[in-house]
Amino acid sequence: MMRFVVLLLLTALLAGASGDEPRVYVGELRAASRGSLELNRNGSIISIGFVGDPVALAGLDGLRVGEEVRAVFGFAPRPGGNGRINKLLSIRRCERSDAQCAADGRAQDAEDAEREKAHALRQEERAQCHREMEKTLLADTPVAPTSNELSQTLFQDVSRQFNSLTGHRRDCADAFLRDRRAAVLQACELHHCGDGIAGGCTHIAHNSTSEDIARALVACKDK
Repeated sequence: MMRFVVLLLLTALLAGASGDEPRVYVGELRAASRGSLELNRNGSIISIGFVGDPVALAGLDGLRVGEEVRAVFGFAPRPGGNGRINKLLSIRRCERSDAQCAADGRAQDAEDAEREKAHALRQEERAQCHREMEKTLLADTPVAPTSNELSQTLFQDVSRQFNSLTGHRRDCADAFLRDRRAAVLQACELHHCGDGIAGGCTHIAHNSTSEDIARALVACKDK
């Protein structure tokens, strides 16, 4: 299955991680223009936006889709001084038995493997943290399971039902979600589940799940 890895490098967000060292990409050319490049490497699509000097950009001439190419990028100041953007330093097709392309490709594959391994580890750590959060939430603020009717609909219409509430039922449901968010925030901070996430535990707590909304509907059914 084709994987899509889109590198939004126009803002040069990777600069802090990779420093100022040139970055080399080897892959099958899928598309190219004077400002963007798309490569296929082991089923992953790498999309890179860039600027370049005329000499470097001239290297794009004559390249054909389907050829393996080697592209080298550095960084250039972004117009207006707000960060940096990618700068194409050179690009060429890889020849048959091209030792440089082969070596750079192996290095790229090794970096990708390490990146995927680190990502999988972070995902497992977050999943474990959320499991610990759920244990704390169940111990401190037990929440009744949702009704079978709502479970069978997979909560597809809970937002519509919630938005249609009025009067005491709406007040009850709003209060239920506020209490739930406060409990989630406390449990999240206890287990540091927001570390390394934009917005931290506040972001996690304010993302009410369909299940929580469904529980609010059940809890406030007779209000």
